[in-house]
Amino acid sequence: MSSKYSMHLSFNGSKEKITLPVLPSEFSVKYSSKLQTMDIVQLGEVVTSSTESAATISFSSFFPVTAFPGVKVKNTPRSLVNKIRKWKASNKPVRLVVSGCGINMYCMIDSFTVTEKGGDVGTIYYSLALKEYKEIKVRKLKTKITINAQTVAVGTKTNRVDNTVGSATYVVKDNDSLYSIAYYQLGDGQRYKELYEYNKSTIDAANKSEKGSKYTIHTGQVLAIP
Repeated sequence: MSSKYSMHLSFNGSKEKITLPVLPSEFSVKYSSKLQTMDIVQLGEVVTSSTESAATISFSSFFPVTAFPGVKVKNTPRSLVNKIRKWKASNKPVRLVVSGCGINMYCMIDSFTVTEKGGDVGTIYYSLALKEYKEIKVRKLKTKITINAQTVAVGTKTNRVDNTVGSATYVVKDNDSLYSIAYYQLGDGQRYKELYEYNKSTIDAANKSEKGSKYTIHTGQVLAIP
């Protein structure tokens, strides 16, 4: 794809974002319609069209471990892979924006395949398939029902796409550290300071009577994961 394009994935109300560091060489969007066939006397089989099916989007690229001309590396390949896997497991839609061609839609992650190749240690190649997520549109109606001789007006709302998720938590186990939790839960051990700041009041309260590191955590503590 041309450098005039850029591709972005976001999640959890845009609180989490990924800008693809390397644009895919090809980008496929498939639009199709649901077709139905029926037999009509003296006409035979005829085809009728129904509603348009959800679009499918697929592309392949890679997350480089080191920067090269035109490409900056802000996150480790493994942290990006872990983030996309977490989004997929949430069963919530992600938002795909492709600037330069007018694509801006919510999608479910249908499949995510990663590969590592010899000679390029640390770089992760991937293929991503997305399915357009269509919100359910409900007509707004007002009805009246009678309860115990009293009339009550009841309204319905139009649903909107909501891809926010509740705060995740983690229970500290023996031999855990903020670094190890950040590595396995956030995909990057270097985010241990961010994890500390996110749980500062909890961690500081437990360490109030101790003289060790402020990053000390204790078995059984419940930490919020950003």
